[in-house]
Amino acid sequence: MTFEEQDIEEGITRLRAAKSLAEAQGTQGWISGSLSAVSNWWWGEKTEKKELSWRIECQLIIADCLLYTAMLRFISDSKINFLKGGYNVHASYRVFKWCGHKLKKHEKDVDPRLHGPINFGVGLFELMWSLIPKAVVEMIKVFGFKSERNDGLAKLEKASSEPCIKSSMASLCLLFYHAGFASFLPWSEFHANGANEALKRAFALYPDGIFFKLMEGKVARYNGDVATALQCFEGVSAMNKQVVQLTHVCWYETGWVLMVQLRWGEAAE
Repeated sequence: MTFEEQDIEEGITRLRAAKSLAEAQGTQGWISGSLSAVSNWWWGEKTEKKELSWRIECQLIIADCLLYTAMLRFISDSKINFLKGGYNVHASYRVFKWCGHKLKKHEKDVDPRLHGPINFGVGLFELMWSLIPKAVVEMIKVFGFKSERNDGLAKLEKASSEPCIKSSMASLCLLFYHAGFASFLPWSEFHANGANEALKRAFALYPDGIFFKLMEGKVARYNGDVATALQCFEGVSAMNKQVVQLTHVCWYETGWVLMVQLRWGEAAE
């Protein structure tokens, strides 16, 4: 996958196919679930846990496809693609919100392995909307968007601590918030503790994750531990053999660390 237009279109096509398949499977589950619900009501039994979990899982796949499609559309310079991406983001948010409502209402009936992905999706959007300027937030609330930073952070922390497919992405989102935005905000104890806790949970599951190593270096640089930061950035550059952009980021961060150490010649290189 590259940033070439043909690769982006191929990615959108594949995501559209996956979304259609999930919709078809979810519809079948909804029909069988409705018939089963009638039967259970007649015989005085509860709705089957498996049917509810299956429908939620299909909806999560649809939400992911919509969100990834929006990300690919935003790469393009076309205004039409930008509008389509905005629509996909709104549709993805509505699906995640529906899944969150079902989890809150039927938590015991939902498969535990789906709790993490639901918390990740809902928490990601709540955190994302909270970073928008207040004047814009008041406007987007009219369209049903919810801006709750603390609630979003709590959901992402919960998702990152659960053994699910979205735990690594939840940890990265927390690290980007605590360490990434530190470039624009004063480095505080709140961000330092949040970043360290996210790194601790991430390394427990992925001890050799290069993205987490990169974020560890950024956190170390903000804490003033330039030796550890330099070691992390150099380690990521040595381990990374495929993603060229990640190596460039490491060079950039290494340059800042070397300048802090007044090693101007090495920083210029």
